[in-house]
Amino acid sequence: MKKYLYIFCTLTGAALMGCTDLDLIPEDTMAPENYFSSEEELRLWTNSYYGMLPGADDLNDICADDVIKNILDNEILGNRTPGTEKAWDWEDLRVINTYFQWCKNCDDVNARNHYDGFSHFMRAYFYFTKVQRYGDVPYYDEVIGSKDNELLYKPRDSRKYVMQKVMEDLDQAISMLPETKTPYEVNKWTALALKSRAALFEGTFRKYHNLGDWEEMLKQSAAASLELIQKGGFSLYKTGSTPYRDLFARLDAPAEEIILGRRYSTELSVLHNSQCNSMTGNQRVSFTKRFVDHYLMADGSRYTDKPGHEKNEFVAEVTGRDPRLSQTILTPGYVQKGTTKEMINTLSKYTLTGYQYIKYVMEPQYDQSNKSPMYFPLFRLAEVYLNYAEALNEWAPEQTDEILKYVNLVRERAGIPQYGTGKDSNGLDKIPAPADQTAMREAIRRERRVEFNCEYAIRFDDIRRWKQIDILRDFIEKKESQQQKGIVENTENSAGLVNGTIETNLGLFRAYMALYLQQHKFINDQLTLMVRTLDPNDNGLPLQLYCFSANKNWVSYESIQAEIFEHYAAIMPRFGLYPFQNPSGRDYINSALLTAGHNPDELWGIPWGTMKEKNTEVPSSAKPEVSATPPPKPIPPIPPK
Repeated sequence: MKKYLYIFCTLTGAALMGCTDLDLIPEDTMAPENYFSSEEELRLWTNSYYGMLPGADDLNDICADDVIKNILDNEILGNRTPGTEKAWDWEDLRVINTYFQWCKNCDDVNARNHYDGFSHFMRAYFYFTKVQRYGDVPYYDEVIGSKDNELLYKPRDSRKYVMQKVMEDLDQAISMLPETKTPYEVNKWTALALKSRAALFEGTFRKYHNLGDWEEMLKQSAAASLELIQKGGFSLYKTGSTPYRDLFARLDAPAEEIILGRRYSTELSVLHNSQCNSMTGNQRVSFTKRFVDHYLMADGSRYTDKPGHEKNEFVAEVTGRDPRLSQTILTPGYVQKGTTKEMINTLSKYTLTGYQYIKYVMEPQYDQSNKSPMYFPLFRLAEVYLNYAEALNEWAPEQTDEILKYVNLVRERAGIPQYGTGKDSNGLDKIPAPADQTAMREAIRRERRVEFNCEYAIRFDDIRRWKQIDILRDFIEKKESQQQKGIVENTENSAGLVNGTIETNLGLFRAYMALYLQQHKFINDQLTLMVRTLDPNDNGLPLQLYCFSANKNWVSYESIQAEIFEHYAAIMPRFGLYPFQNPSGRDYINSALLTAGHNPDELWGIPWGTMKEKNTEVPSSAKPEVSATPPPKPIPPIPPK
């Protein structure tokens, strides 16, 4: 007891004697006013920006509706706290704004032009990702000191204002950045690609969330996309017989299609885990059947229109489909690069669902943990094509020929029939074009879902901007219409109970659960089906699912039940709800360590790390990412906190 009391007193004394002015620069660090004076110093400072962009291992943290894995996120586990919410972090913005504060120290205007443009791009990227996650956020274009209370505690700015500033930054970046095609460096074309993506996101988000002023954003997305398409000199990668697969199974980014990618290197030990997660079952990242069903047949018809398709076994299910399916998941005939033997899909060993992804898989020497040096795509031309097509369809749907032109270019590389009449460029019979705006919208969204699977956050962001938890959309729109008419009662209930299903996240979740079960193919729709709340207790508010399986086979029944509860566990955080869990020993240990000032990223091995087998590699997610850029000399100043 005396020992611990002594330590406590020592630490307290140190705190009392420490410096309390957080704006002071450490004496072993160069002051900002003495830096930023040359092109080299600007380059060294801005090189750190690349670490702010997503990496290949970030891919596994995005669990949209197409992918599941065996390691659940904090949101699903109910462990999400202010300490683990990494997205509300403003350090990167401080680094960027510090550049703008001191860059005028450099007299070389030509040098500054480049790095000013890069900084405008990164600030736009920073705020775009914040708006995507939080909506309204406080906007800062200056460095904030610890005593600037007015700025520190200012209210959030509207997403409309912040996105206006994002567009301004991107316009500055487009005008300043060089036009050279460098797939690992931000340039003018990267800025146009980000503007294409950001303006499309915001325009469609405003449209589908009834926020107004959406047309201008879609116009900006279309204009940026078209400028990049016409002037950038990019083209779709079409080398070999399986170009889609090969685009994601090579070391270096193909400059014809990749506008920006993250570079990895065996020599520099800058590696990632994407291949390991597929080929060793590290996280058992797996596609869902619902996702696989979206792939068309090779003739352009819908797989789900085929009689009896739901009863097909795996081989029949994946035969005769859009070639991208066999270039994305492990199907009969797959031979891994660097080998000659066909790899058999065990349907269980490496996946949770039987659909094992082969995207980002190269030779076997990269199968193990943290061994893959493959580049990671961040922006590519196919996305710009479909961004342009979607922006036009939402804003100017009468431009059918222009829309189809770019949808068809993506389908041409995929090897599926294009829209129109006669024969297409691959010699296939064209299929009838979508009849109206709604049908065109569905076609574009299907292409995005198939083309951009397992590419960082694209599907996740698409769902949110479209307000597309699909089965809820009509329900919400109906309820909103009733509210606008002054109808505030539950019209589906003969007792006339007050309708709160769209006013509360719990009510909306309950409605979603019921709608999901009603549309489930293996739930008996002739028997009682309901989702109800039970009496609240110490563990929260229980929800009961009451329904009957249409399949009476025991094994099938257990699988159906598991799939339903897995789906609800995964979707719950989208409604801001979390399952109750009693705290474990790990929770208490982690809480103590967090209280002691440890970073949550340091806690991966407690207590799991004490139980792992000897010589077991540390998961790459627990290792700090090593930058491919050597540390600058001299060390740039640290922005004052």
